[in-house]
Amino acid sequence: WGQDYFELDPPYVPGVGIAGVVSQVGEGVETSWMGRRIAVSLSVAGEYSGGGYAEKAVARVDEVVPVPDDVKLVHAVTALSDGVMGVSRTERARLSAGGVVLVTAAAGGIAVWLIPEAVRAGARVIAAAGSQSKLRTAAHLGAHVTVDYTRSDWGERLREALAGETLSVVFDGSGGDVGETAMGFTGPGTRF
Repeated sequence: WGQDYFELDPPYVPGVGIAGVVSQVGEGVETSWMGRRIAVSLSVAGEYSGGGYAEKAVARVDEVVPVPDDVKLVHAVTALSDGVMGVSRTERARLSAGGVVLVTAAAGGIAVWLIPEAVRAGARVIAAAGSQSKLRTAAHLGAHVTVDYTRSDWGERLREALAGETLSVVFDGSGGDVGETAMGFTGPGTRF
């Protein structure tokens, strides 16, 4: 699997982002790194080298990021990919105060970064997801309105939530019928 997308040379270990505790340092590296909590990406943009799912991994000291004690390692590792993607998407979308943002797949890895960023920008956030627990997660993250897109009337519920407004930005992590329905609520200037 994967050889259609990436050049793989078996044996191969998938995974890019890692977080953990430094157990050994190489020649010329300060021993103060020993025992420190860190996160690092094992690949650079446009490259997929893998190795993150291994029991142990090797990384360059100038690429590791120290993780504070009050941050869970699992949260730190998500910041390496989903966090970067979420923050960069909100910057590209040019969010603004007073805008209306729809986030689909609203409890997904990137959405959990998109929602707080959109709220911080002053946008009104409508979150769409496929279960009550996911909608609760979106509300906890700051979404102003939640809509269950597994319901046959989700488009009508979105229309009610918009109250005559047009979406400013759509972050569509679902695609398919969900994305098509969301597209129906866009207008001139909407960023999708």
